[in-house]
Amino acid sequence: MKIEFDPDEGAANPLNQKGVTFDEAQAVLPDPDVLTRKNGDAENEHRFITLGMGA
Repeated sequence: MKIEFDPDEGAANPLNQKGVTFDEAQAVLPDPDVLTRKNGDAENEHRFITLGMGA
């Protein structure tokens, strides 16, 4: 899986709306036990919601 991240945007917004940093999220994404679903609220782009546990 290719993960794209803008470090300038990450520095400007260290926590997303749910209080998760990109570093925390990046650790969860490759976990085979996560639950990922398409975000039905996203318009004009492919977005997904992933539920998992970090270290």
